[in-house]
Amino acid sequence: MRGFFAEEQKRHEPQKFMVAGVFRASAEQAERADRLLAGARAAGLEMGRPAERGLGAVAAIHTPAYLRFLQTIHGRWQAVDGASDEVLPNVHLDRTLGGYPRSPVGLAAFHQADTACPIGQHTWEAACWSAGSLPARIEMKMMLSMPRTISSTVSVSSATQASGLVSQSNGPSVVSGAPQATS
Repeated sequence: MRGFFAEEQKRHEPQKFMVAGVFRASAEQAERADRLLAGARAAGLEMGRPAERGLGAVAAIHTPAYLRFLQTIHGRWQAVDGASDEVLPNVHLDRTLGGYPRSPVGLAAFHQADTACPIGQHTWEAACWSAGSLPARIEMKMMLSMPRTISSTVSVSSATQASGLVSQSNGPSVVSGAPQATS
């Protein structure tokens, strides 16, 4: 069997998260990824690097507003006077009241359900590479099963083509179409 992993995925290394009101060291560290990769290899998985695929598959699942938040929030958060190195919500919004926040603090409250998943400087890049692993695995599985399941007259060049998703090949970029901010 084959798995996919990009070294850039290790760049999401939050330093802390909150449990029962107490900050603790985050387990989401590069060293943990190394242990998981070693275990996968020991189990016989051959690891490959996923190709850069852009945001097509991710955009089919997540809203433009959420993707824009993930891509831009760390820089916006750092502009807040006295902000921590990582984005952690300190207020929680009632999303049923409508409207979309403008401020980084409001955006963190809107998009982050709790304090267990801080967003660091490299979270966006790591998440993009992580998201590329699934289409790579799907494409490999399709290629292995194609001779038995698809006519030789059918040409499928990628999992995103087969599933009907639009594949963007220009790498991560700012996602447009976020809801309009309210005052």
